[in-house]
Amino acid sequence: MRVNQLVRDSRIAVLALQETHLDERRANVVMEVFGEFITVVTSACNENGTGARGVAFVINKRLLKNAEYTVTDIYPGRAMLLDIKWTEERRLRLLNVYGPNDMAASATFWKTLSDTRVLRGRGVDVLLGDFNLVEDALDRLPARSDRESAREELTTVITKWNLLDGWRVSNETTKAYTYLHAANGSQSRIDRIYVTERLHQDSNAWGIQDSGILTDHRMVTVDLSDRALPFVGKGRWALPKHLLTDRKLQETMKELGAKLVDDLSSGGERTPLRNPQTIYKGFKDQLVKMVRKRAKEKIPKLQRTIEKVKQDLH
Repeated sequence: MRVNQLVRDSRIAVLALQETHLDERRANVVMEVFGEFITVVTSACNENGTGARGVAFVINKRLLKNAEYTVTDIYPGRAMLLDIKWTEERRLRLLNVYGPNDMAASATFWKTLSDTRVLRGRGVDVLLGDFNLVEDALDRLPARSDRESAREELTTVITKWNLLDGWRVSNETTKAYTYLHAANGSQSRIDRIYVTERLHQDSNAWGIQDSGILTDHRMVTVDLSDRALPFVGKGRWALPKHLLTDRKLQETMKELGAKLVDDLSSGGERTPLRNPQTIYKGFKDQLVKMVRKRAKEKIPKLQRTIEKVKQDLH
């Protein structure tokens, strides 16, 4: 519910999640409820799909309705590649990662990614996720450097794929953090987005912000725009399809429709303030108002249904 609301309200086309503890069965449950609006693809840990690790992509169908994509599970629970059609001429390869906490395991992880066949040739356009590792002491509070072996392997990957830490490029000396360690109060910028130099030219609005979801991480965001594309607005409001079968709303529609027919049939003198066009506009305005009101009434019920599904899964 909250992820769907987040990508809707923040107009996020692709959301990368880490430490999801989300296996295929749970992902399918989410899709049954929100499949009209989002697509969820997940990579779970082989040993314990719901109890450890896990990465996932959420594709917002409102913005990428018919986007063609393929998914490759690079490292179950740790790394997943999304290859998605962005425009008619361009595709994007996004690698979502959840790096190990242990520095020795981290070094091995990055070396494994660098040597993976599907990534060896072309690399990726976007590398993003929870790295559990920083490149510079500036990104930890108190300031300290991570183990050199892990940093070197990450640097090798970044250099090989010609990637930039976009937020740091835009904020060269700024101190900002994405993770708060509650036990000791330390902070770090372990959540990052890297992009190629070419894609960096099409990026703007790099940010770190709260997501509105209960988590100890903050969300890193960036706007990517193909400068060759024409401007597309937000579109028109549309009645949610699930309300078409709502009996209470159906009765309201019938009542408003009957009143519209009576008003149009009553005749009377035509004036600038009262005529068939203004009457019909009043009908539409009232109908939209009632639909939105009914939608707000149904959201708590939908939330309770989702919470019940969560309880049944545990």
